[in-house]
Amino acid sequence: MKQIIDSIRRALRSDPKIESLCGLDEDGETKAYQAMAKTNVSAPYVIWSILSGIDSPPVYGDGYVIQDLMVATSAWGRNSTEAWQLAEFIQEAFEEADYAAEPWGMMFNRRISFPRELPDRDTNLVQVTADYWLRFSR
Repeated sequence: MKQIIDSIRRALRSDPKIESLCGLDEDGETKAYQAMAKTNVSAPYVIWSILSGIDSPPVYGDGYVIQDLMVATSAWGRNSTEAWQLAEFIQEAFEEADYAAEPWGMMFNRRISFPRELPDRDTNLVQVTADYWLRFSR
């Protein structure tokens, strides 16, 4: 399973548009983080997390042939325009990524919720959230 998680991280961190807009953090990494951002990171940045994984019925005696994952994303920007642009880049990254995750291969991925804009009054940042369904098989 770690191979799948790593492939999602690579999809977001190696995307040139996301890297160009977000830049790098103090550790030299593209600002796309799993679960929570690093302390004191400045916007724009991406947060993503696995909402759930669904196991498929066994096929030919193997219980783990297909893995479905629901992935939540948040594009954080200094303003609405920046957050929406980053949300579009996230969707493009999911669509265009090479999900090299041996022995798993990408079957399909799709956005399953319409993006939502959520201003944060505490930070004066804006986030645009969207959920994706990714299916891997082996």
